[in-house]
Amino acid sequence: MKAGTSIVRRSQGLREIVDQYDVFLIDQWGVMHDGHAAYPGAVECMQSILAAGKYVILLSNSSKRKAGSLARLKDMGFQPEKYLDIITSGELTYLGLKPPRNSPSYANIRGTNVLVFGSGDEDREYVKSLGCRLSPVEAADFLLARGPFTILDSPDPATPPQTFGPGRNLHESAEFEAVAAKAVARGLPMIVSNPDIVRPGGDNDPMPGLLGRAYEEKGGQVMYVGKPYPLVYQECRKRLVGLKPAGGKADWRICAIGDSMWNDVKGAVDEGWASVLVTDGIHAESLGVRQGSGKEVPGESLDFFLEGFAYRPSHTIPCFRW
Repeated sequence: MKAGTSIVRRSQGLREIVDQYDVFLIDQWGVMHDGHAAYPGAVECMQSILAAGKYVILLSNSSKRKAGSLARLKDMGFQPEKYLDIITSGELTYLGLKPPRNSPSYANIRGTNVLVFGSGDEDREYVKSLGCRLSPVEAADFLLARGPFTILDSPDPATPPQTFGPGRNLHESAEFEAVAAKAVARGLPMIVSNPDIVRPGGDNDPMPGLLGRAYEEKGGQVMYVGKPYPLVYQECRKRLVGLKPAGGKADWRICAIGDSMWNDVKGAVDEGWASVLVTDGIHAESLGVRQGSGKEVPGESLDFFLEGFAYRPSHTIPCFRW
């Protein structure tokens, strides 16, 4: 069978499968924590994975840089200094856009004038630290989608951004339509620094990935940074250079753990790697359980849910536990 279409093995915890792999690529939000606090048993589960001698890389679709994740994880009781690395899509975007922009992936991103679709959190600081300048679409060199809440197009900090929120989605707004039309006409590329479509946490708020989709539909060119797109997995491979799998094995046995079929599982399948779907995450409602509950999903519910996808996880677990 092709990778990703084999029989799904249902497990109760990571202890049942940890010996099958050398490296675990682990999602944060919806797996380890809810954005505010660690899920019950998650800290202990991570400690057990490390104690088993496994490498851990955290992969997060987040427009924020790595330092923010480090601080938040420490506050929650995790030990991120023991992980091989923490890779956020926002950090990769930052490193790619920071001069001298040597990465071939960013070869078509020229200039430093940028219009930002923002998260409302440190957008100006992010742009300034890149050495870029906020600009209206008429003068911009590229678009950057960090969030679904604001449009920032003025270098003047005293100029308030255009804001959006519940009941007024940015990707469906007349303001976005106007910017996108001008940007497509000028051939401006868009970088999406968080490809998520909906926010984890159970409320399904729109995320920057929807801006990318909408721009593509209008004929725009979009570069997605994060899961399930290749760049983030190239970075994971770089982190393994110079290391060797335990026991003298020739190849790394890599497994992604996450709660998103669209991001975590698909990305792993596309790379030919194994994956674990955490079923009380972003798909919990579709599976008939409450998000973060750790409840077992009935077999028939899981089978019906997976029929909607052309690929499969290698394993499922009710929650991130040992």
